[in-house]
Amino acid sequence: MEDAPASPPAGAGETTAPAGAGETVATVGSGGTDPGAPPGGLSGRARLDGARDDDAQGRLPSPADLAKPRRDNHDVYFVPGLARGLRALEAVGEAGRPMTITEIGRALDLSRSSAFRLVYTLTHMKFLEAQEDGRRYALGPRVLNLGFAWLAGQDLVQAARPELERLAAETGVAAHLAIRDARDVLYLDAAQPPSGGLEYVSNVKTGARRPAHASPMGWLLLCELSPLALSALYVDVAMPAFTEHTPTDLNALNVRAAGAGARGHVISRGLLAPGGASVCVPVRGRDGMIAGAIDVSAPEAAFRRGPLETAYLPALTAAAARISARLGHDPDRAAGHAG
Repeated sequence: MEDAPASPPAGAGETTAPAGAGETVATVGSGGTDPGAPPGGLSGRARLDGARDDDAQGRLPSPADLAKPRRDNHDVYFVPGLARGLRALEAVGEAGRPMTITEIGRALDLSRSSAFRLVYTLTHMKFLEAQEDGRRYALGPRVLNLGFAWLAGQDLVQAARPELERLAAETGVAAHLAIRDARDVLYLDAAQPPSGGLEYVSNVKTGARRPAHASPMGWLLLCELSPLALSALYVDVAMPAFTEHTPTDLNALNVRAAGAGARGHVISRGLLAPGGASVCVPVRGRDGMIAGAIDVSAPEAAFRRGPLETAYLPALTAAAARISARLGHDPDRAAGHAG
């Protein structure tokens, strides 16, 4: 991620569309469905079509079974009400501001009465929090507790945190850690330069997402996918351009990703946003595969310590190596397997 000195153009990655916006979901057990829902709504006592015999005897599927549900069992295991509630939280979180009930309903393609019930329930459970005007709702403390609990349990975040702080202190610009989540770059952590350093604060927050096809970090995180896997990931998916450098078709994206993988880093000057700059490198896990990526990013004018290639890239490379070592990566062992 590179930060521009001014706000990027609309859609340039500051926020993404609310997850599931415009989708419809089935109502199970009510005798009807929303438009576009899978046919064959089930009542709570219906026989679970396609369920195994042990399910019928009262034994639930194992987590491994649920991790790979069969298509014919989707509407057996899927809970539409829970999905709507989670999508409501995603919509508010990705908006980056409090939302009204009408806005939440519009984002989820729900009626105002359905959106009201969702918001009431989530507010009662403190997953949403009403604002002073009584009309808008923001994420509540229980969402933050879940998010921080998840982050605290991630080996990658724990391994990277001291290195991000060290990078920010050494370079005078913000450092970030990210992973790939499908077609998004998902930011897991960030470190700001200490007070008294350069007067620049990154606007990239933990949990922020950026489109991988348009992001230098994204190209690194996509580089280990085969052309076939990359094609499957982006089949029938539009790739909007944020700058003249953005790949907008599969062939161009494949070139960008392959180039990032061959170099082992990406140095960006205006690739994601005009006036922005970044240096990013991959972090590898015990298996030698890319587990995430780190970068330093800021408006190009903030990089005052020399050329990106010589004044910043070596520090990023060294930090990534230390993080990878904490994750159990042994470059000598990986080189032996490759040979």
